[in-house]
Amino acid sequence: MTQLPEINWHQIRGKAPSGSRRDGFEELVNQLMISGSLVSWPAGTTFTTFGNPDGGREGRGELPCGATWGWQAKYLFTLDDGAFTQIDKSVHRVLTTEPTLERYFILLPYNRPGGDTAKTKSAWTKWNEHVVSWEAAATAAGRAVTFEYIGETQLNDCLLQPSQLGRLRYWFDLDVFSEDRFREIAARAEADAGGRYSPELNVDLPIAAVFDGLAHTSAFEQEIRIALAALRKARGTYGLSTPEKRPDLFEPAIGALGERLDRLDELVAEAALQARRPHGALPDLIPAIEAVREPLEKVSDLLRQHCLQGRYYTGNAGSLYAQLSAIRSAVGGLNELGDGRAWRSFTATAILVTGTGGAGKTHLLCDLARSRAADGLPTIIALGEQFEHGPIEADLGRIIGFHSPTGKLLATFDAACQTTGEIGLIIIDGLNEPTDRALWNKYLNSFLDDVAKYRHLRLVLSCRTEYLADTLSDALQARLPAVQHTGFEEVPREAIRHFLDWYGIERPSFPTMDPEFTNPLFLKLLCTALQARGERRFPRTGIGTSWIYDSFVDAMDIRLSVEERCDYDRRASLVRRAVEQIAAAMHGQGHRLPRADVAYITSSLLPNRKWSQSLLNGLLKEAILADLRIDGADYIRFGYERLGDIAQAKFVAAKDLNAVKADVARLAERWWANAGVLQALAAVLPEVYAVELVDLLQISPDEYHPYAHTDFLLSVAWRKPDAVSGRSVEILVELQRNPDFADHANNTVLQVATVPGHPLNAEWLHRQLAGLTLPERDAAWSYFCDRQGEINGYLPGLIDWAWSDASRGANDETRHLAVLTLAWVLTCSHRPTRDNATKAMSLFHPV
Repeated sequence: MTQLPEINWHQIRGKAPSGSRRDGFEELVNQLMISGSLVSWPAGTTFTTFGNPDGGREGRGELPCGATWGWQAKYLFTLDDGAFTQIDKSVHRVLTTEPTLERYFILLPYNRPGGDTAKTKSAWTKWNEHVVSWEAAATAAGRAVTFEYIGETQLNDCLLQPSQLGRLRYWFDLDVFSEDRFREIAARAEADAGGRYSPELNVDLPIAAVFDGLAHTSAFEQEIRIALAALRKARGTYGLSTPEKRPDLFEPAIGALGERLDRLDELVAEAALQARRPHGALPDLIPAIEAVREPLEKVSDLLRQHCLQGRYYTGNAGSLYAQLSAIRSAVGGLNELGDGRAWRSFTATAILVTGTGGAGKTHLLCDLARSRAADGLPTIIALGEQFEHGPIEADLGRIIGFHSPTGKLLATFDAACQTTGEIGLIIIDGLNEPTDRALWNKYLNSFLDDVAKYRHLRLVLSCRTEYLADTLSDALQARLPAVQHTGFEEVPREAIRHFLDWYGIERPSFPTMDPEFTNPLFLKLLCTALQARGERRFPRTGIGTSWIYDSFVDAMDIRLSVEERCDYDRRASLVRRAVEQIAAAMHGQGHRLPRADVAYITSSLLPNRKWSQSLLNGLLKEAILADLRIDGADYIRFGYERLGDIAQAKFVAAKDLNAVKADVARLAERWWANAGVLQALAAVLPEVYAVELVDLLQISPDEYHPYAHTDFLLSVAWRKPDAVSGRSVEILVELQRNPDFADHANNTVLQVATVPGHPLNAEWLHRQLAGLTLPERDAAWSYFCDRQGEINGYLPGLIDWAWSDASRGANDETRHLAVLTLAWVLTCSHRPTRDNATKAMSLFHPV
């Protein structure tokens, strides 16, 4: 990929010994005329440059045929009378000094205006008038000379060629974006992300299509062309076949269908042409697709009415039937394409990726930067936690090491993208991470405006959903098309299979309906803990907040205590103690600590160790902790944010109940800033004090409090089963009656429905539903089952598990609970759901 910095001719480096920019410009012109691409010189040309006085030319090229081409540089930014006086003198002098002159180039860092008025002539007109007089002077001297102007645009185009990189850096002292530079930027972000990015665990996700559409990539163009090819193949090389029967009916119907398909073909072909253009406009395919449906069905009806012989079509009718089926498939594919993520993001200049903690936003964006950089596509990425002061462009330049004057990064990056013919992505991951999130509301509006000015730039931002409301104003959110990253929800089987196989863990023999199993960070923590403990199977019960935390830190103690690592007595639980002390130090101060503070904690726990065996080095290598550098200062944060949240929650819960109440009330005052810790507390407090977070905060299930009630419902599956009290059940039932939370509450029951011995499993569900009247059950349960696709319900996950090989290893109790749950699904009115539940039940042996 070529490298393109921005050029400011007013700031060109001066040439020694005078140091004048005029001399610098003349020297650079000489270099570009000889070694650049300003002029195509015939092979065998020899060059000469001159000092002052120059005889009317800075230099000349002597062609093998004996002719001479000369050039003259003028460091001028206008073409007024004084400028033309200087040029006139040079022209008349060169006609004397170069008797074989055929072409004469005059170079200025200036584009000639071309707008004449009634009172003044433009520089363009004046130039043409002077050329006439110069040509006359050349003719009078007995020769024919062509006079050519080379201005700012031609000079810039030449300098922005990859071959001119060295000269450009020397003469303008500007950063240059190259393929290596983009790879360095991506690698630096990967290192800063620490354990949040693991390339070996990458899973291809449908959400990635957003970036192909946003960046107008060749992959997006290829997707359109494949869809177009499918449409054309469906129609056949020689068009649609016409059955022998009733040509009077078929020919006009097929003709009408062909016309509609022709129109759709034209639109898709136009889309393919527009796909790579920076400011391309994609046509709306949907009306053309809808227009195809009626004539398509008409021809299909004619086939059934006149050509169906028993159950088959023969001859041309059979060919037409096959073509119509292929057309339906191709049109369906085009409908998905036209309504898909890539198509919808095509016109955006910026998008916002949202998602809950651990959904994999950082991994997604780091992998995007890495893959694009590997493909030579211009990409800049920075982590939000590294932004401190603003403005955003200045902070971004500091983070990636761009040292040119403030406000020049976007222009320089756009120039690089323009020459490569690619749209460049600027990626800022984690807007919720800076200590002062107010900088986004202060500076992001203007930054969005600045990015939109450049044809070849697009912006990708991400923000954790829990912090979105406080990080970005409503007005800013309205400006940014949002794309929700749902982790592995769209590819749960593939993701779980990939993770378990990589870690060498058996597939679970129970339905993984808990949404955390589609959370990449959860899967990584769980698999890491199981692997480190030497276990190859999921525990059926007890996978919760405390289990994950305890298992993970215990597993890390096992790994780091060995002689080859940190070499300490495992019973000392140094990892656990370090995590607890670091969490305590962080409590109330944010999500990071000065590195020196963390080093003091870890060295106090394990003193007198060389770096390779130090506890801090071990915690960093295992990605429990991660380095962070901001404005030259070194910090430490938890590599797994959820681990840090749980550690701080346990620190709070370790206090007496009155102190816990005070801490919780203080955290709730800034819920957006402490969302992760409060979510962990919703699961930890019932285990420690048998008290619910919503009760400590005096939040009633009847009121609308999305954070508190959502955290409670999430905690049900994440606490130990014996921490589900009568009060817990009471709150759940009340939330089932709250229309704002009823669907989520029912999903919560489904999460634990197949867990043997759980207080809220299918036996509880059976008793609850059996005690309702038919109208009550329809309103509370059947309606919920009817709308699984609409509300992202968990029933499809249970049904899919029943169909999978994993269900074959389920124990009798798990199968019984699964069948009991599915039996109550038969009360719904949605036939596909009811039929799928029936088939799923039939796969289990009687219990």
